[in-house]
Amino acid sequence: MDKETTISSIEKLLSAQEMLLFRIKNGIYNNRGENLDQILNQYTDFVEFFRNPKHNFRELMGGIAYDNIMTYANNGLEECARIYYVYFTEPQGFFKKIKFKDPSPIEIEKAKSYHKDLLTISEKLTEYINIGLQRLNSLDKDKFK
Repeated sequence: MDKETTISSIEKLLSAQEMLLFRIKNGIYNNRGENLDQILNQYTDFVEFFRNPKHNFRELMGGIAYDNIMTYANNGLEECARIYYVYFTEPQGFFKKIKFKDPSPIEIEKAKSYHKDLLTISEKLTEYINIGLQRLNSLDKDKFK
């Protein structure tokens, strides 16, 4: 990717991540847990974008920023999975369709706690992504493939 495409892709991902966090909050606090069926896939895609070696983010953003991005992204993915499994069961058998389960009040409180942790992680993640973006903006175009 060239410089402009790389920066624009990351900015779009950040925007999509904000929407995802809003969807998670809405699902948990407005009793719409059944709408959270795609959160794990979306967050996984977010993490995989940064993990993809062909993007060369480690070299472009710098090791410290990239390592922190990956740490917080993986921690966020864990919290996202915890929220997801409050509302859905693991697919079993031949037909692997996710199944919504009606969580107990205690499970909903756990989901709220996981969401709070996810927000804290996301703040740090966004901070390091912005540091990485500053670095990308300062690099010459010829550093990008």
